[in-house]
Amino acid sequence: MLNEDVIYKKTPQQLTALLYEAASDHLATAKAAIENKEFASANRSLSTCTAIFRKLSTGIDYQGGVIAEQLAALYSYLIDCSVEANLYKNREQVVLMISIVNDIREAWQEAILKTPVPAEPLGRQRQQSYEAHVRTEPYK
Repeated sequence: MLNEDVIYKKTPQQLTALLYEAASDHLATAKAAIENKEFASANRSLSTCTAIFRKLSTGIDYQGGVIAEQLAALYSYLIDCSVEANLYKNREQVVLMISIVNDIREAWQEAILKTPVPAEPLGRQRQQSYEAHVRTEPYK
């Protein structure tokens, strides 16, 4: 488990990678739980995935153009899938989400490796990198 100090030393890109990793882990747990008919465990894991996808969605910087819009649509789709998989305990839906999340995670890891790391740690000045990009005004 990561402690608060470790999290504050991560870049926003590294935090995103951690969220993808957590989503992948929870999806694997949900898949196993559904297969073993441990529906309460599947519910917890899929609910956590829904929360992760929502958090990822709120962190999108829409100045990124079409890529940002495509990510928003993908996160929205994953939220819908996780809710549906949770409602019906649909193993196939979870397997599809695992594939999507693993593809995104691998691409994100490659992007991190190609991106220069900031010289200074972001520290507490940049608390909650996702919340810095959340719109406080409604969309028009």
